[in-house]
Amino acid sequence: MDHQALAAVDIPIFAEPDQFVAQMLEDLDANKTPKAKPRAEMKEISHWNDATLSKSSPAPGQPMTLWDMAMTIREFAKGKPVTFARLPIGWPGEAYEFDGPLSFMGNDGGGAVGTGPGHTIGAALALKDSDRITIGVIGDGDYLMGVNALWTASHFEIPVMIVAADNRSYYNDEMHQERVAQMRDRPPQNRWIGQRIDNPRVDLVAMARAQGFESEEPVSTPEALAAALKRGAEIVANGGRYFIDSLVQPGYADAGPDQRAAVGKK
Repeated sequence: MDHQALAAVDIPIFAEPDQFVAQMLEDLDANKTPKAKPRAEMKEISHWNDATLSKSSPAPGQPMTLWDMAMTIREFAKGKPVTFARLPIGWPGEAYEFDGPLSFMGNDGGGAVGTGPGHTIGAALALKDSDRITIGVIGDGDYLMGVNALWTASHFEIPVMIVAADNRSYYNDEMHQERVAQMRDRPPQNRWIGQRIDNPRVDLVAMARAQGFESEEPVSTPEALAAALKRGAEIVANGGRYFIDSLVQPGYADAGPDQRAAVGKK
């Protein structure tokens, strides 16, 4: 991932993946392989995500953490034909509840910042004539570095929803600067310098509207986000484009409900 090197393998095979897999299945006599039982027939076996449901409810009326945002979006997408084109760094694994290959498109190979808007709109173009709702959940830094891609979606009338996880910071780099500061015996409290996206705060909504997206004022609670997602889905289903600026508290990337208080004190 750092240098885009080829994976180390025992037998390199030069072939188209689909053709190769088809031939492998034929050679392995896949018809003799027992078919997996449908999920409905496996009631005694819980889905791996079910174990987190008891602690997945966001705190009502409170400022959102990334955990709250993730659980709200997970609840919104449940049972709907949603394709997540992108998800941001730090997205809780408990929020992954995918039921098919089009549920999540993955991330870029190099970890580049700024590719989220383009990847989201590219996925939405590919799915334009399907019944799926394409949503890109991206960080505010990612959004700012590739926001011009929104114009392309409007120009070519590509239905899509973009949700910014807005912590007003290039937060991944904040954490990197803190680690480096500790290694070099420098003050880690200076990690925010050059990374905070504040003072003045950037109007992400205005940038989206300027490029033809419908939007609303930033949302800062799970309830407001859930309502915005519902409105956005209706607009996208009718061929439109919608942007949501979802304000989240910085520093809670890995914090579940049992951890919020402890993280908040640090």
